[in-house]
Amino acid sequence: MKPVRKCPRCGTYTEKKLCPECGAPTEVFLDGRRRLALSRLLAGILRHFPEEVGVELDEEGFTDCDVHELAERIKTRWKNREYYRWLTGEHIVAVAETCPKGRFEIDERGRIRARYGHSRRLHVRPTLPEAEDVDELYHGTARENLERILREGIRPMGRKYVHLTDDVSEAVATARRHSDDPVVLVVDVSCLRRHGLVPRKAGKTVYVVPGRVPPECISRVIKHPRRVLSRATPPKAAPEGREGAQEDSRRGGEEGEGGGPGRSEKGGGR
Repeated sequence: MKPVRKCPRCGTYTEKKLCPECGAPTEVFLDGRRRLALSRLLAGILRHFPEEVGVELDEEGFTDCDVHELAERIKTRWKNREYYRWLTGEHIVAVAETCPKGRFEIDERGRIRARYGHSRRLHVRPTLPEAEDVDELYHGTARENLERILREGIRPMGRKYVHLTDDVSEAVATARRHSDDPVVLVVDVSCLRRHGLVPRKAGKTVYVVPGRVPPECISRVIKHPRRVLSRATPPKAAPEGREGAQEDSRRGGEEGEGGGPGRSEKGGGR
């Protein structure tokens, strides 16, 4: 993952070397390894295990503290806290504002929540925009799941939303994290709308659909996506000696996003 950079002139967080707001040169604020570990840890806390750092979520998923207090709780209560001694609330803001998949939202009080992907029963009102100018979306999964999915549809399996993507190679790459024999399901967006299901854009290539994708909305299956596989890049392993960060990455769960199996199918991304 690319590092987060900060503009010393206007304070904008970005991945670019020149600030997109004022054009000034930016400086590295958070390196790629720490960014990835923190993003996955935040996803885990805000979606699945807030109590492990002493956080409570309200019915809309917002934390009971602002990002600065959340950073302190991670540094003092998280079981792998020794790997987060560097953490501040500003690092959390930087990760949230630059997340390419739009996972996080910070309100005017400085509280943070996950926009989607919860395994808990919450009433998170959608703030994501409806999908526009997209006819097909993709969902990668293991071949062994194919017969059941074509019979039952794509289920969220403990979540409120099914995760899809508009990038075939991303669907394949995500599926490959859980299976050496992936397939890609092609979902007809107009069919979703006819069933009253509104796909919403959660990030640059990620879309979410509430409930279950009906089997009749799966227009076709890419059973041998060899060309796509050649372009898909497997995720890089975390550096050795970073045991806490590696475990946080496994638990925080980005695996299921981008149309991969995640908790929707086999493997269980958080």
